[in-house]
Amino acid sequence: MNNWFWIDTETTGLDPKLDSLLEVAVVVTTPQLEEMFEVSTLIEYVAPKKNIDPFVLEMHAKNGLWDELKSADTAKLQVSGLADWLRLIAEQTGCARGEAGNGGPLCGSSVGFDRAFLAEKAPGFLRCVSHRNVDVSTIHMCVQAWFVDSHSDAQPTHRALDDIRGSLDRLRFYKRRNFMPYNRLWKAEASK
Repeated sequence: MNNWFWIDTETTGLDPKLDSLLEVAVVVTTPQLEEMFEVSTLIEYVAPKKNIDPFVLEMHAKNGLWDELKSADTAKLQVSGLADWLRLIAEQTGCARGEAGNGGPLCGSSVGFDRAFLAEKAPGFLRCVSHRNVDVSTIHMCVQAWFVDSHSDAQPTHRALDDIRGSLDRLRFYKRRNFMPYNRLWKAEASK
């Protein structure tokens, strides 16, 4: 089984065609959620094709992202190089498609949002990972509906690497608390 490719993007808004990427982070884990690799990069700022929502301006001012983007001392990746950068990470960490078949799933919270931005801004990359997603926000909704959820509702910082860490922590909690207790039952049923 392939490793899992966790990704989070920070952007100037919600529309991949009109808004810009600001930051991308990647964490690679085994399917058992053991971390193997992490990296985060700022994207060279490109003004979006529309005005930035005041909510987004304030959010990234509070979390320091605007200041980091403006700093001349901080290295930034050109958006044109993003697909190659991500593909290289996937290939070197056991997430990319290969002779064994599908690549690892794209993982995160509301990862469909990130997938949509990558499809627009780094289209070549998505061919190297699986079409499948592990979406922690969806799992969270299911656990809230089906179980008593005692995991804290920590708010995202809207910094890419921090938000991946929050998603991983939440999924590890659900794995221990909600899925593992039933593992023996599932194995017993499967052996019948």
